[in-house]
Amino acid sequence: DTINPTTVTLNNVSVDEGTGTATIGASLDHAPTAGPVVLTLSNGSTVTFNVGYTPGDIVQSTPFAVQGDDVYRDGESYSVSISSYTGGAEFENLVTTDTATVTVNDTINPTTVTLNNVSVDEGTGTATIGASLDHAPTAGPVVLTLSNGSTVTFNVGYTPGDIVQSTPFAVQGDDVYRDGESYSVSISSYTGGAEFENLVTTDTATVTVNDTINPTTITLDGSTSNVTGQITLTAQVDHAPLTTNLVITLTNGGPTITILAGQTTGSVTFANPNPALPHTYAINTATGGQYEHLDTTSTITIAGPLIDLDGNNSSGVTGTGYKTHFVDGGAPVTIGDVDTVITDADAAGQHIATATIKLQGTAGAGFELGDVLAVGSLPAGITVASNDGNTITLTGNATLADYQTAIKNITFAADATTPNKDLIRHVEVQVTDVDGNQSNVAVADITVNVIQAPGTPGSPVNNGDNTVIGGNGDDVLVGDGGGVKTVLQPGTNYNMAFILDVSGSMRFDLDQGSGNANERLNLLKDGLKQYIQNTVLPFAAKAGTADGGHINIALIKFAGLAQTSLTISIADVVNGDWTALNNTINALTQGGGTNYEAAFNEAERWFKGLSTGANDTTAGTDATDRASTNADGTAIAGYKNLTFFITDGNPTFYMNGNTEAGSGSEAQNAAAFNTILSQSKSTFDHGYNQTSGNGGIGSISTVAAIGLGIGVKKPWLQMFDNTDSIGNITIDVGTQNVSGVNVTDSSAPTPNPIANFDNATGNNAPAAWVASADATAATLNTNKLILADSTQGNGVAAVYQGPSFAVTGSSTFVSFEYGRSNWVAGDAFTWKLQRQNSGVWETVEVGSNAASNDHAPSGTNSTGLFMQSGILLAGTYRLQFEVEDNSGTGTGDYVVRIDNLQRNTSAGTDTITTTGGQPDIVLTADQFQYALEAGGLSATLNPVGNDKLFGGNGNDVMFGDTINTDWLDWTGRNLDAANQPDAAGSGMAALKEYLSLSPSDYTLVNASLGVQDIDLYNYIKAESNTTTGISRFNATADTRGGNDVLDGGMGNDILYGQGGADILIGGAGNDILFGGTGADTFVWGKTLNTTTGNLVTNGTNDADGSTDIIKDFSLAQGDKVDAKALLDALGWDGNMGTLSQFVTVTGSTIDIHNAADTISVNIVVEGQTFTALNDMITKTNFQTT
Repeated sequence: DTINPTTVTLNNVSVDEGTGTATIGASLDHAPTAGPVVLTLSNGSTVTFNVGYTPGDIVQSTPFAVQGDDVYRDGESYSVSISSYTGGAEFENLVTTDTATVTVNDTINPTTVTLNNVSVDEGTGTATIGASLDHAPTAGPVVLTLSNGSTVTFNVGYTPGDIVQSTPFAVQGDDVYRDGESYSVSISSYTGGAEFENLVTTDTATVTVNDTINPTTITLDGSTSNVTGQITLTAQVDHAPLTTNLVITLTNGGPTITILAGQTTGSVTFANPNPALPHTYAINTATGGQYEHLDTTSTITIAGPLIDLDGNNSSGVTGTGYKTHFVDGGAPVTIGDVDTVITDADAAGQHIATATIKLQGTAGAGFELGDVLAVGSLPAGITVASNDGNTITLTGNATLADYQTAIKNITFAADATTPNKDLIRHVEVQVTDVDGNQSNVAVADITVNVIQAPGTPGSPVNNGDNTVIGGNGDDVLVGDGGGVKTVLQPGTNYNMAFILDVSGSMRFDLDQGSGNANERLNLLKDGLKQYIQNTVLPFAAKAGTADGGHINIALIKFAGLAQTSLTISIADVVNGDWTALNNTINALTQGGGTNYEAAFNEAERWFKGLSTGANDTTAGTDATDRASTNADGTAIAGYKNLTFFITDGNPTFYMNGNTEAGSGSEAQNAAAFNTILSQSKSTFDHGYNQTSGNGGIGSISTVAAIGLGIGVKKPWLQMFDNTDSIGNITIDVGTQNVSGVNVTDSSAPTPNPIANFDNATGNNAPAAWVASADATAATLNTNKLILADSTQGNGVAAVYQGPSFAVTGSSTFVSFEYGRSNWVAGDAFTWKLQRQNSGVWETVEVGSNAASNDHAPSGTNSTGLFMQSGILLAGTYRLQFEVEDNSGTGTGDYVVRIDNLQRNTSAGTDTITTTGGQPDIVLTADQFQYALEAGGLSATLNPVGNDKLFGGNGNDVMFGDTINTDWLDWTGRNLDAANQPDAAGSGMAALKEYLSLSPSDYTLVNASLGVQDIDLYNYIKAESNTTTGISRFNATADTRGGNDVLDGGMGNDILYGQGGADILIGGAGNDILFGGTGADTFVWGKTLNTTTGNLVTNGTNDADGSTDIIKDFSLAQGDKVDAKALLDALGWDGNMGTLSQFVTVTGSTIDIHNAADTISVNIVVEGQTFTALNDMITKTNFQTT
């Protein structure tokens, strides 16, 4: 058998991608006989040839998968072979080596780029276009370049359909024109994407740039020329018209203005329809220019410049003028008000070229030779072209505001030596603008006001008989300087005893009931030495002259009986005695109880011993052996007994006959203290072991009691002081001590709260405590009033004035508790109890903390130190608290806490009613000196003269005598001091001191020059209420008044006659008249002849239709109304039967008029009501003869 092959033939196949499946055709060249021949191909398909197969027929394989359709270039061709077969054993040689080629053909599918449209506002800057692909790149980035130059990049890994933004491209900038746009952007080229069969880039995007609405403003400007009589109007735009002209029509008959395309201004010139009037033009229509929006609100007023020296007419001058005054001797005054205003045709844009300021008239006529116009600081761009002192020319192109400033900085000053107060100066002001337009001429009228008062330059005023003349201005005339002279009365000799407490408590601190630093004793020693050295010895050194006197001096120390003794007595003390006195004072030591009675006895013995010169310790017989008292201890003629009773505590012993009684302790009960006080008072008044008579030191000597520290109960100490006696007082034995603890078994004084600060209503409210500028507003914290000095170390105290409260009877004292925080040495707390006197608050008591070593509780919940006044007279009171932080910064504000402010009225069975004075309780060295001075020195009021004052024209304020300055208050002022300016009655000296301390209610005109006349003038003038006439400077109760003549002259004057029998003449105008104390005469129809000093008739001048008011008429004091001269001038014949034709009364008003009632003057007599003419004559002592 030969081997013959049977061959399998595989056919090639070609199919498109995406067809899904394909088959391969196969054939055999011999048919199977034994069974099927099954071929397995290398791609897994099979081909089956069954028995009966016809050789050569094509049999298809089972289907196999071919590549799916996609967009990428990925057609393929591969070979398929026969990997195995089954059957065909009957064939000698089945040949299966043939292969078939499968070809998968690539179909062309598109990949599409989509561009998104974009909308953006002009001026946005840039925009981007979004793009997307529907198939992702696989071979690398596909970068599209858009027709506007932007690019879009699709990176490998891109998610089909996602939007990718192009790189930014510029869009049209924002402008004012109508030029929104829309354009198409296409794809100009791309790179990458070779893997795609077909990348379609035909899409486009539409870019829309929206027009935003931006305004273009038309501004009208213009000018007028007084030379050509024409107006030129200019319209200006901030953006030129784009393609067409802008045509503007105007209101008010104005012409048309055209601004050409590409230009920004257009002008038109036309005749001024009326140069005397201003003309205002506004825009009627505006067309062309392709603008988005035109602002056509601009207007222009055409007129020449106008200057007004007093914009709101506050000086009383209507129109463009100004009225002011120059105070003789004061600082120069500006010739324009603060609201001087220049207006011009061009509103804010117009400029002024020149200004001329000149005094009207000639020297010696319109003004004085020494009068001066001066130039102050000028704004940049304005210079002085010329200035001879009377005419000033300013030049320089500058704004209206700058020239306003320049003119306000021109000042006038009257001649210093001959101010001529009767001559009104007129200053003319005119400006010219840059177009040559001249303004109106504005005039400033300047009167020269004078203050005729003590110490002012050129003033004749002293405390003598003066003639004081005002001028045409609003003058302040003061007849007398007042003041005090401080003396141990010159020509008076003194027996001077110092009773000095050296009890054991003198080792205590000043503001607490404990301590071992000898604060109280040291204060006693230092203060006593200072007083003797500075006051006593210098006075004694002038013995035998009008300025001094002889002094016998004694130092009496006391504690318990055993420690009480006359320590030193020197007759006719001289400077050479200082060593002995100094050594004696230095040797004082503390120890023992407190026996007032023993001390008073020792002093009584000393005074009585002076009747024989027995107290003289000098050797031999000389002038010191002279007697200086009578046998009963009273001072002989030419001598005065003076005692200082200085103690730190309350009496704890008394004398039972010659034996000391009492426990010596503060812990005794009410009965014991009642006995101690009563016994001590008896000895004080009547003498040792006496119950009647006048032998005690309180009867034979002036006794000034001074308490050192807060251990002394002031109401008790009042019993042992006879200075400034307030009459009978009722004290309570149960009065609290320094810790606020009542006496055992006593009925304590009845409390009546003023403020406990437990809530924020009524007197407790912080707002009820009025704070000064340097003070932090009062607050409440832990049921206490919190006060603080907010500025450290500036030398100004924070002042708080409390609400008023009433005190009745003579058995009440005021108390409160004091606590503090952030105190350092030098920080000072002062309280002042003030009493209202005729509407003026006067300080009647002063107290303080211990400024060198403050032991007040600092805890917020602590009970404060108990501070108290003495028994008070009935009246209306208030408390003023002063807090001064004298430390540097960084220590925290000094804070004071006030609590339990109350009245305490003596009550129960344990009261004592007796006479009382006004002792001092002191905690500082300064207060101790004040107390010594007030007790020993005498602040004697200076006598005043009989003056004649004439106001002249203007609204004058006139004082016949001195001004009252006792109401002025400053830190540390003590009206009880013996020296000016602190002392009561200091007059002008106190005002100067007050103003020099930079008070919160006044700023000096020139701080670098100190207090000037103009400051005195301003302050006195402002204090007089022009409606009521009330002035706190009016010394209504001053007993020094001279017999003065006050003539107001013309104007609305305020006259204060004050003390004495004064003559008051209101003169023409509405006048307010205060006669003051004394028998005063109110006169109409006469005036003061300033040459002769006599009164002369002045016709009917006073019947000017005005109303005069007499504020304080007193028939009881002898006041009278004298209108006889005026009635004569009006035609009255002197017959009482015809008086009613010339005088009419209604209520409190006297109407004096002529018979026809065509001219008149009304006289209002406040406090009176007239039922008929005769009733008026009786009630006013109306003079008819």
